[in-house]
Order: sequence, then structure tokens, then C-alpha cells
Amino acid sequence: MPHRGIEIDASLGDEVLEITADRTMVREAVANLIDNALKHGGPKLSRISVSCESNEAAVSISVEDDGRGLNQEEIQTALQRFGQVSANSDGSGLGLPIVVRVAERHGGSLELTTGEPGLKARISLPAGFTGKH
Repeated sequence: MPHRGIEIDASLGDEVLEITADRTMVREAVANLIDNALKHGGPKLSRISVSCESNEAAVSISVEDDGRGLNQEEIQTALQRFGQVSANSDGSGLGLPIVVRVAERHGGSLELTTGEPGLKARISLPAGFTGKH
């Protein structure tokens, strides 16, 4: 799929963010969010931003785009295993459920927020989490 000159930027800050997590699983979750934005952002998608922030309790990784976004009903569908928002989607419907599972296995969560335009996906993981991976 050609990516029409879409700008992808990362705002990671200068602060070192530390969590105890499975690096491969977290990397895959973030890659799924970026891939979803590219695949489903629609023809007006021009920007994807990745950012990280932290406080004493948690580290958050956000992927935000200026594409078509999702309404609340579509968000609920997209979060279901094999859920397809669009009938002509080339995805499996497993991307967001995998992200949710990765976050939950690390004691965290995934939050999807409708933008105007676009969608913001934020994975929150507890700082210093040492549970089961």
C-alpha cells in the first residue's frame, strides 16, 4: 500500500522512561497501532504522531493520527476479536485486541479517543510493574 507522503513523528522527550515489560510485546503493540493508522486512516490521513510520557505511577505511549477516526460504536467493534469496522478491510480484526491483551498482561490498559479529526490510542503501563509477562 503506498503511503502518500504521510508524516510520522515521534516525541519521546529527553527523560528516560523505565518499565519492566516484555520488549517484543510492547514493540509489537505500538507497531500494531501505527499500522492501524496507516491502513485505516483513510485518504485524508497526513500525520501520525508517537509520543511517550510518564509520571510516578505509569508510562504512556500514544499513537495519534489525523485520519478518518472512529465513532464510539466503531471503537467497540474494533476492540472485539475479529471485529471489522469496514467490510472491505484487509486486516484480520486482531490488531487492537492484541494491543489490549499486551497492555493487560503488563497491568495496564488501552484507551481510544476520537479526535477531530483522527484517533488517539494510548497504552498506559504501570511504572516498575513486575508481574507476569
